[in-house]
Amino acid sequence: MSAAIVYLTADGAHLATDGAAFGDTGAEALLCQKVYIAAHLNAVVAARGPILFAELLGVLLRQAQGDFDSLAADFGNLGRQAHLAMTAAVEAGTAVVGDLMTVDAVLVGFSEKHGFSCYVASSTQSEVPDLKTDTAWQPCRLGATVLDGLSEDTAVVYVTPGDEIMAARLAKRGTDMWSPSGSIEQHALALMEDQRAFTPIVGGFCQLTSVMRSGVFTTILKRWPAALADAA
Repeated sequence: MSAAIVYLTADGAHLATDGAAFGDTGAEALLCQKVYIAAHLNAVVAARGPILFAELLGVLLRQAQGDFDSLAADFGNLGRQAHLAMTAAVEAGTAVVGDLMTVDAVLVGFSEKHGFSCYVASSTQSEVPDLKTDTAWQPCRLGATVLDGLSEDTAVVYVTPGDEIMAARLAKRGTDMWSPSGSIEQHALALMEDQRAFTPIVGGFCQLTSVMRSGVFTTILKRWPAALADAA
């Protein structure tokens, strides 16, 4: 996932992603959906790294059975399997664009135990906030305050890429990166517009995918015509 933003509320889990894949030169190579939907598990997943890693993780996600909680418990193992399969394919001669060693994934959905939930897992720990372990692919649950029903507020629990500099830029324009004052759609688009302007790996379109108790829904909030023209 070049860009990912996760919101948790009492009524849903929402994942915003961009829609451009980039080559080694930094130019947009193609447009693609980065969200993998597993409606049978009340879950959606997005991954960052080579497209092959995301596709392999998507295959494992579709094959997974049980419920969201069993998927969350096995999420790190699925990420590890996809990562190993990708590296084996590269060793066998498959051409892959991107960093083979640094990949990560985010899982959002509805848990019968915890409510609407978010987990992240990584081949390294640099992209996983507040993770208290040195073990790669250990899933980290984010946003426990909302998940456990202690707050009715919308919580932004994950933003990548994102840092204090981005938060300061947004604040000058009246947007709090971690506390939406308007709709999730407006907030997600404001954050991704900033990511696109200042990060050379975000583009194509902004897609918002929501997991609700009644199902999984996805919509395109905005397409960037210049990106589409470049990819044509």
